[in-house]
Amino acid sequence: MIGFIFEVLGAVNQLLFVLMGLVFFGIGGVMSAYPVWQRLRHPRVKARIVELYGDRAATAVPQQDKTETVQRQGLRSSTMKSDVTRTPGAAVAAGFVVLLFLGIPLTFIAIGGYFAYDYFDLKASGLSAHGTVVRIEEYTDSEGDTSYTPVVEFADRSGVTQQHKSRVSSRQFDVGGRVDVIYEDGDPGHFIIDLFWHNMIVPVVCIGMGSLFLFLMFFAGRAQFRPRREIQPSSYRPKAFSTMFYPVYEYIAPDGRLLRAQSKDASNWIPGHLPGTEVMVSLSPDNYERVEKTPMILFIFGLIFLTPGIFILSESIKGLEFGFPLFIAAAGFFGFIGFKLSRTIKPRHLWETRDQFRERMNLKRNKAGKNGSDGCKGVLLTPQEISDFLLQHDRAMAIWSPLYVLLATAMIVGGYYLYNKQSGFEATAMKARGEVVRLISKSDSDGMTYYPEISFTTRDGREIEFRDSVGSNPPSAERGDEVKVLYNPERPSEAIVDRGWFNLLPGVGLLWIGGMWLVGSLKSWAQSLIRLSGMRR
Repeated sequence: MIGFIFEVLGAVNQLLFVLMGLVFFGIGGVMSAYPVWQRLRHPRVKARIVELYGDRAATAVPQQDKTETVQRQGLRSSTMKSDVTRTPGAAVAAGFVVLLFLGIPLTFIAIGGYFAYDYFDLKASGLSAHGTVVRIEEYTDSEGDTSYTPVVEFADRSGVTQQHKSRVSSRQFDVGGRVDVIYEDGDPGHFIIDLFWHNMIVPVVCIGMGSLFLFLMFFAGRAQFRPRREIQPSSYRPKAFSTMFYPVYEYIAPDGRLLRAQSKDASNWIPGHLPGTEVMVSLSPDNYERVEKTPMILFIFGLIFLTPGIFILSESIKGLEFGFPLFIAAAGFFGFIGFKLSRTIKPRHLWETRDQFRERMNLKRNKAGKNGSDGCKGVLLTPQEISDFLLQHDRAMAIWSPLYVLLATAMIVGGYYLYNKQSGFEATAMKARGEVVRLISKSDSDGMTYYPEISFTTRDGREIEFRDSVGSNPPSAERGDEVKVLYNPERPSEAIVDRGWFNLLPGVGLLWIGGMWLVGSLKSWAQSLIRLSGMRR
């Protein structure tokens, strides 16, 4: 009886895993399918933006408070400076904070600089030799991550055989593999394997992280302490990224009428809503005066949800064990959901008809849209206000776009590295049948995560156990489940669960997201710089 109860609880865990996959798959499917459905069903026409409305409530400053605000900002800035310069304790504390914040990135840069200098110094003055990897030392930390450090044997200039451990861990070396080394004359233990990226990946990462941190500190300081221009009492202070913009389109409807309509969709990206811009818009098939743009960003986010949903569903369905315990668990599970839905959903005779639902939604949209005196949402922006918003946007993008380009490039490099590493591993790996022997649980702030430990037998008869790198809650597998395994024939402990193309997903995902982000960042950066250079002329 106790065993049957545990089987039912295991089946409940499997159903929860399936439900999680269905949630991801459903959200991603709806988000990605809606733009496609909209393009197929809604008529599309070319429109021109003729007016722009903004949600001014969050950005407007009362006229009587503007002069006082400017004075208060200047007083606060001068007071802060005088406190720091006049009070010795405050000056020491401020200096300590500055040194602390500068010390972190400078430490990273110093570490990276030291390793880079040592590499190039050995390249310039060291002695070369041919070496052989005699063994791989493995170290597993408390988080379960394993590092692989090659031990290289080579003969120095005197003919003495040297055997030393590399200072850089890597999984790219095999026992018996030939490598070129460069060592210091008189100290053969100070050596490097003569591969550029094997030695320079740590310096590049350290210097890059330190420089990025200094870059952010520098521009944050400029934004905080740069002098503010005088605000005239009649001016309007824009906040481009906290203001929602509602464009008004002019277009010829499919029935031949020349119409003007405000978009029901808002955005804080002003370059795409400048008056005079021509765009393709979708019209409601029931009312040509309702305009909306196809939200392709929704399609992208839908794919982000859809991909892990497919992965979770495929893994959970493969792990289902059909039988009486699963039937009991499914009956109780879906019975509980059905009971909750029956208490929430109205009786059938109280349901709205399709026409009643459309009429209610149209009334709701019309009520939400008629905020201004002219029936449009927001406040009509003047050309000067639009110019102020655009200027603020372009200045911000000129500062932050280099950071976005850097981060997108890092994602592309990381994605290429992961894809190349995984595809190279699969090209040489051997296949085996494995069995889940136990589940290892780890707890953190997000709860409990379960990692399967898998046992398999190599072709030469060795019994190997390894921990799967993919964990979940509920667990994706149970003890005794059979899985496919890929392992390195030279180092069988280097093994992964064979999930097919899903193993390449992290690299492909980073490449795809990084590529799109890089193209968008470069485009917005170039457009902002062009507009700013035109303003200076």
